[in-house]
Amino acid sequence: MNFSDLVVGVFRGILWYFCQFTFYLMDLIYGIIEDLAKLNLGDFSFIWQWWKGLCILLFFFIILRMAVQYFKASINEDELGKVDPINLIVRLGAIALITLLLPSIMTGLSSVSSGLTENLSTIITSDTKVDKPSHVIASAGYQGDINAFDYNSIDINAKADGKYIQFPSSFDIIFAVVASVVADLVFVFIGIQIAQRIVGLLLKILISPFALSGLISQEDNTFSLWFKLCIADFLTGFFQIVLVMLVMSATASVPLQPIAKVIFFIGALMAVMNAPAGIAQLLGGDVGVGT
Repeated sequence: MNFSDLVVGVFRGILWYFCQFTFYLMDLIYGIIEDLAKLNLGDFSFIWQWWKGLCILLFFFIILRMAVQYFKASINEDELGKVDPINLIVRLGAIALITLLLPSIMTGLSSVSSGLTENLSTIITSDTKVDKPSHVIASAGYQGDINAFDYNSIDINAKADGKYIQFPSSFDIIFAVVASVVADLVFVFIGIQIAQRIVGLLLKILISPFALSGLISQEDNTFSLWFKLCIADFLTGFFQIVLVMLVMSATASVPLQPIAKVIFFIGALMAVMNAPAGIAQLLGGDVGVGT
């Protein structure tokens, strides 16, 4: 082995070390995203214990809003005409009913969402779904059956007939490193978005007593806004998982050359990262990490 071959071999070995790390990280983050998708509000039993304690504040919020409403009525004749005892009783009944059903409704919606995402592999063309995202990136330089690809067992400097067997060109390894780093970053942000929406729902549960008290006044839109934000978090989280699974399926079946397929894969992941922002804006939610 001459000196130039030794230098090239060392260079390829260093690049492949980074490749192995980024491949491992990519598959790890994807597995975490799948685990996050299975979470539902029923897994956070402590939140409902806290919520029951905070419901004591609901009575205080209702009294405070009623006091403000009657104070306005006492100094403004126009406001006095808006005070209707029958309507007030109906609204108090609605608050009591929603408070009673809220844990069951929220937990039920979350269970349905997590149950659907848990079975997405059978809903979205499971036969063509890529099991590991690292396989997509590696397909640009791997010679052989990509389904049997194992980055830990490859001798990157192994040769046959004077040519490298796997990732024949140094460009193949450099491209794999750059592409996998970009994909890792996008997967991290997608995971953060999903976790953010789960924590956001927990926070909305804790502030629900204040939002429910807004039903006392027909001019107060606090509850309406709270409801829209909850629906936005449920739907954006669900659709984001659906899109991730769709990308994994579409990438496996799209008729493109390996390098073009990798670029398509990264572009599709970026679309998944940005898609919840548009959905949330339509439903009245916040754009969160997408911003």
